[in-house]
Amino acid sequence: MKFRILVTAATLLCCSVHAQMREMNYLKESGTKGNVKSVKVIRQEVIDNSGKLTGYRDPTEMILEFDTSGNAVSAVMINGDVTEARQVRKYNSRNLKYEQENYHYGTDCGAVTKYEYDKKDNLTTVTYYNCDGTLRLTERMEYDLNNNLIFKSTNFGKTSDTSLKFKYDGRNNLIEQVLMNRTNGVEQKTTTTYTYDSSNVRKTKSTLDNNGSMTYHVRYEDADHYTAETYDDGKKSYERVYKTEKKNIDSVGNWTEEIYYRDGKAYERVTRYFTYY
Repeated sequence: MKFRILVTAATLLCCSVHAQMREMNYLKESGTKGNVKSVKVIRQEVIDNSGKLTGYRDPTEMILEFDTSGNAVSAVMINGDVTEARQVRKYNSRNLKYEQENYHYGTDCGAVTKYEYDKKDNLTTVTYYNCDGTLRLTERMEYDLNNNLIFKSTNFGKTSDTSLKFKYDGRNNLIEQVLMNRTNGVEQKTTTTYTYDSSNVRKTKSTLDNNGSMTYHVRYEDADHYTAETYDDGKKSYERVYKTEKKNIDSVGNWTEEIYYRDGKAYERVTRYFTYY
């Protein structure tokens, strides 16, 4: 589905979000057009009464600045009048990010993340350091001959680690993802499978727990419309329908407002403000 750039300030600072943001090329992932210099993205909760948008609340915003090659060199998360978090990103001559400094509210000490690549420019190692320079955790990735990610491991220390294995079909579509989580010697397995139509458009996503029971199932109508089902003990507990609507397009061709709907009611709005070189 679409890449959703904004997250809460708390999750911005955690490793999973660093993982999302480090692999992100925002301009590419969002299909952005033109030579973008910066973009401010504001996310607001929608007040929806009987299908009518009556107001917005709890705004958070992220400001991304790009170099002339399209690399996001800085990111700032703002909640109200407070700068909750910011990142400074460094790139090499091949436009690959090799270092990122992560700051959070109330401190000038930046926690550093470093990135390493293979000869094909595939990301192979991500090393996270604490603010004092001590090692926090390490992620390692492996790829097949088609440069598809097939293995990813995360080492949190002596008592906890996770691994992800990925499988693809002959058209390089991801068809299976197996997550193994180990904590204090106890392993838990989660399997996610995907199906596609003849045009390589994803149609379903299914998640199975350690016992092989369905926990989550998604049916995609298109890129902006899908149905999500949640299961308990193999039985469907509830179903929700999600849809996204892009409302405004600027002179360059980029959307500037997007509304998210759940079961026919709007619940979130994203507004983007661009500046261009």
